[in-house]
Amino acid sequence: MTTAHPHRCHPPRRALRGTVYTCWCRRRWVAFDSVTIRDGTVSALRPDWRAVAGVVGF
Repeated sequence: MTTAHPHRCHPPRRALRGTVYTCWCRRRWVAFDSVTIRDGTVSALRPDWRAVAGVVGF
């Protein structure tokens, strides 16, 4: 008998702030801004995904 590995949600790498992503496992994520600044210039702009509280699981 094999054991299943825990599921990890994979929201998209690019999204606008405020975008809501719902995974097949019914976990909901909201995109917040995430900016990396090096030497005074923006070097990376990726969403900072955060899980929405109060989501009903299985």
